[in-house]
Amino acid sequence: MISFFSKPKSLLAIYSLLALLLASGKWVSGQNCGCASNLCCSRYGYCGTGDAYCGDGCQAGPCYVPQGNNGVKVADIVTDSFFNGIANQAPSGCPGRGFYTRSAFLQALGPYPKFGTTGSVADSKREIAAFFAHVTHETGRKF
Repeated sequence: MISFFSKPKSLLAIYSLLALLLASGKWVSGQNCGCASNLCCSRYGYCGTGDAYCGDGCQAGPCYVPQGNNGVKVADIVTDSFFNGIANQAPSGCPGRGFYTRSAFLQALGPYPKFGTTGSVADSKREIAAFFAHVTHETGRKF
């Protein structure tokens, strides 16, 4: 009885499939963000500048953050003083103290361009305040 794997055509097909899987696996694994601070990470995981990298779907870096319809800039409301006033309320022995920064928070807003920038200015301030109240409550600090 002749085994399926002993046929030359079958072996060629198996080796071809294996080579294709290995080649495509290497290509996909190369799409990771780890960009320099002046480069954006595109929605597809590539580093660069311009609309294709810093526009819609930008994951990290100096992403373009379109403003909502009211002209509010979250960075103007979430000042260093505001952010640090909340973050510094963590107990000194807390292992996560100092882990989050205002800069990281503002960068994380990239995929959410309408956060705190729609409705009235008062609506924006309420949305931002509600976000920080929720985060503060869920991380164990009760006021």
